[in-house]
Amino acid sequence: MDSRYSECLGWFYRRYPDKIKDYIQSVSPKQIACKQWLVDQLIEIPHDFKNIHLYGGWFGYPLIDVLNKQYSIDILTNIDCDKFATSVCFNFKNYFNHHFVKTSTQDLVTTGGIYKEVDLVINTSSEHMPDLPELINNKSYNKSCVFALQSTTCFT
Repeated sequence: MDSRYSECLGWFYRRYPDKIKDYIQSVSPKQIACKQWLVDQLIEIPHDFKNIHLYGGWFGYPLIDVLNKQYSIDILTNIDCDKFATSVCFNFKNYFNHHFVKTSTQDLVTTGGIYKEVDLVINTSSEHMPDLPELINNKSYNKSCVFALQSTTCFT
């Protein structure tokens, strides 16, 4: 395992020892396999994704790291309704030197916007959210934007 994950573990444990189980779950072998599988499927699409929205991305890692190994990302925004999760992601990006990572704490159903520059939207928590048409109802993405949906219960 990459030593940066161990550094993140130490950071997490020093600040949130009561939630360490969440961190361990987020980097479990199953989670890593699921995120790698998703990126392996995205590779089949002939596109170099530069601007990515991550819906319900939780702590963001390891998916952000796996995506970074494949794509030259300009901006990746981890959007989650959980302020704790987005704050963890914001701190983890420093361990990986991922200056392209942004976080946004918001309710995806009620928040709208125009996102014509986004070329990939990933929802790895689709079983916890409304269907995609409802999620993007008040948002405007370009016609060529790719939407990738995955459940957190993949490979069960």
